[in-house]
Amino acid sequence: MRMRRIVAGCLLLTSLAWAEVTLDELTSLFHSGKYEQLVVEGELLGKRLQTEQKTRQVAEVYQMLTIAYMRLGRKDDMMRANAIAKGAFASLNEASVDPAEKRRAICQRASALFSEGDVEKTLAFCNEHLKDWPGDNVDRFYLIKPKFHATHMAQGLESALQGLEQDIAVLEGLLESDPANRKYHLANLGLSNLLVAEALLYEQDEKSLLYGEKAYKFLKESPEVNLSELPGGPNLGFRLAAVSGRYQQALQLHEEFRSNGGPGLGLYGFAVEARTGYWLEQAGESARAAERYLAAIDIIDGAWSKLKLRENKATLMAGDSKMMNWMPPGLVFEHAIALLLTQGDARKGLELSELFKSRSLRDALSHQELEKHSPVGVDQALLERERSLFQQLASRPEPETVREYLQVLDSIREQNPEYYSLLSGDPGQLRLPKLADDEILVEYFLGRSEAFIFLLESGGQVQVVRRPVGRESLEESVKEVRKAITRVQSDKAVKAKLFSLSQHLIAPIEGNLAGKKRVIFVPHGKLHYLPFASLLTQDGKYLVESFEVVEAPSAHSLSFGQDKNPRRKQGFAPTDAGTAVFALGDVKVGTWPGLPGTLTESATVVSTLPDAQAYTAEKMTRQAVLNGLNRSGILHFATHGFYEKGEPLDSGIITSDQAVTVADVLGQRLRAYSVFLSACETAVGEETGADEIVGLQQSFQYAGSPSVIATLWQISDEATTQLVADFYRELKTQPKGTALRIAQLKMLKGRYGHPFYWAPFVLSGDWI
Repeated sequence: MRMRRIVAGCLLLTSLAWAEVTLDELTSLFHSGKYEQLVVEGELLGKRLQTEQKTRQVAEVYQMLTIAYMRLGRKDDMMRANAIAKGAFASLNEASVDPAEKRRAICQRASALFSEGDVEKTLAFCNEHLKDWPGDNVDRFYLIKPKFHATHMAQGLESALQGLEQDIAVLEGLLESDPANRKYHLANLGLSNLLVAEALLYEQDEKSLLYGEKAYKFLKESPEVNLSELPGGPNLGFRLAAVSGRYQQALQLHEEFRSNGGPGLGLYGFAVEARTGYWLEQAGESARAAERYLAAIDIIDGAWSKLKLRENKATLMAGDSKMMNWMPPGLVFEHAIALLLTQGDARKGLELSELFKSRSLRDALSHQELEKHSPVGVDQALLERERSLFQQLASRPEPETVREYLQVLDSIREQNPEYYSLLSGDPGQLRLPKLADDEILVEYFLGRSEAFIFLLESGGQVQVVRRPVGRESLEESVKEVRKAITRVQSDKAVKAKLFSLSQHLIAPIEGNLAGKKRVIFVPHGKLHYLPFASLLTQDGKYLVESFEVVEAPSAHSLSFGQDKNPRRKQGFAPTDAGTAVFALGDVKVGTWPGLPGTLTESATVVSTLPDAQAYTAEKMTRQAVLNGLNRSGILHFATHGFYEKGEPLDSGIITSDQAVTVADVLGQRLRAYSVFLSACETAVGEETGADEIVGLQQSFQYAGSPSVIATLWQISDEATTQLVADFYRELKTQPKGTALRIAQLKMLKGRYGHPFYWAPFVLSGDWI
C-alpha cells in the first residue's frame, strides 16, 4: 500500500508542466486544483508583478496563493500570501473615492495586519474602526473576524468568544433599530454566528450547534439575504449545513463544492476526508465514517510525507489546524479508534494508537534540525545529495528531482533504516514486541471523553477496555498526584490521590494482570509524567509490590529496542564493553549549579562495578562523554539534563565544558545495553504535535540503547545513592527491570518508603 502511494505521488508530479505562466494560466491552474505547480509559478509571477508595481494583479495572484497554501496545509505561507494579497487590495481601495470601497480597504488592512502576525496592532485597528462604524455595511464582519482571531492568539479562546458575543449583541441591536439595512445586519449576524460555531466545532459540539442554527437562520432562511453577494459564498452552504447539524445536506453540498473547485492535494485532502468522516458519523453511517477517517490518516502518512509536506506536519499535529477550521488530527484518531472498536477490531485500534504515538521524535524534527545529525552508516556523499535535492524540492519540485529524491531515500533506508524513518516521516510496518506468557503490555490512548486501554499479551492477542473519562480529567489527576508526591504529603494523602487515579487506569484491567510478572505501560500525553509503579491495586498495594513495572514510548519502538539488546542474546554474561560513569560533581557550569552529591553516587557505581571508569568534575568533558558513548556497555550520567523546545536535537546533558547534545548522541553507534540518566527530571520533555513526550530518554533509545532509566522529578542525593548501589549490584545477575524493582522495594521497606524517593525512577524500553 505504501509503495503504491509513493508511485501515485511520483505520477502526479510527473504530470505537471513546469513553465512560466501568465495570470490567466495561473487562474487555470487554480481552478484545476494543481496547487503544487501553482505555488511555484505563482510566487515567481507575484514577485515579477510586484517589481512592475501592478498592484491589482499582485492582489489576484496572492489571493490564489493564499487558498493554494491553505489547501496544501502550509499555514505560515498561507498567512504570508494573505498579508500580501489583502495589503494590495487595501491599497487599491484606499485610492477610491467610493465610501464603500474605502470601508472595504479598512477591512482588508485589518486582515493584512493579522496575517503579518501583528496581533496588538490588529486589535487596536479593529476596535478603533468598529467603534465608529455604522451597521449598514456587509463588510463590518470583516473587522469582527480578524479581531476574533487576534484575541484568540493573544488572550485565548474564551476571551475571543466573549468579545465576539459582545459584537454579536451590537449587531442584534442594529437589527432592531435600523430596519432599513436589515439585510446587512442579517449577513453580519449570520457570519459572526458561523464564526462562533466553527470555533467551537469538535470542541463543544452542543454549543456549536446552537450557534450554527442561528447562523443558518440568518443566512439561509431569510429571503432578504443573497448568499451570492457574500464573500466565500461557494463554500458557505456546506459550512452552514454542517454547523447546524444538517449533515446529509452538508455532504451533498460539499461534494458539489469539491467537483466545482477542483481536486484537493496534500494536507487539504486530510481536512476533506476528516470532516466528511465526522459528518457521516453524526449522520449514523459509522462504517463509511470509519473509512473516511482512515483515508484522512492515510494521507498524513502517505508519499507526500517524504517531500516538503512533512515540514508542515508538526504544525498540523499540534493543533494549529484549527486556524483553518480543520478537525484536529488527534480527534480524527480518537474517532477512528472508537468506530473500529465498535466494529470489534481491537487490533486495528491498537495499530492506530501506535501510529499516532510512534512519531514523537520524528515529527518534532524539521529537516533543518536533521541536518545537524550525521547518522552512522550513511555514505556522506549520499547524505549530501539528499540535502541538496531537498533544497531543490523546497523551491521548485520538478518531476525528475522528485524521482531522484525518492531513490536517494531508498538508498538511505538500506544503509540506516532508523535514520530513514526520521528523515522521511515513514514509521514503516507496525512491529509489536516479544512478550512471554507472564508479561502484558498496557497501552493508553486518551480521548476527550473516553480513555482506551489496550492489552497485548504473548501470541499477539489484543483486548481493549474503554473508560468513560476524558483526557482533561485524567491529566488533572496526574497533576494532583505529582503535587502530592513531590511535596511529600502524608502517606494517607498521597495514597488517596493515587487510589482515585488508579480506579481509572488500573482497576478496570486488574483482572487481566493476575498471574503476570511484568507489566509494560505505554502512556499517552501527560501520563508520561506519572510514576506507574506507585499506582495502587484494589487492596491498596503499590504496583511495584506485585509486578515488575516498565514503560515504553510505544510498542513499536520497544520492538526495535529488543532487537538492539545484546543481553537478549548473551544473557547476563559480562560483555567486553565496560562501564562509564559521568558525574558533574561540584563544578558550576554557566548558570547550572554544581552537584556535589553526584561524587558519592559515582564512587558507589565504581565500587559496585569493578570495570567502571569514572569521569568526574573537570574530567567530565564533552569529549570524554563522546568517547564513552561508543565503547561502554553501561552508561551512567549524574548531571543536569535539559530539553530545548522546538529544537530537540539541541537538547542534552551538561558536562564541565560543553553540553553533549542529542545530535551528538544520535551520531554515535551506542553499545550500551543500559543507560542511567540520574539527573533532575530527565524523563520529562515537551509534548510534541503527536502528543507524546519527547526527551533525552527517547533520544538515547533512538541512538541505539535498548532502554534508559531516567527520573521524573528532583531527587534526594542520599536516597539516589542507595538505589543506584542496589540496582547495579542486582544488574550483574538480573534483568534491568528486575534489578530496578528490587532496588525500589528495598527503599519502600526502609527509611525511604515514601514514593517521593523511589517512584521517580522509570525504566523505559527493554527490561532485560
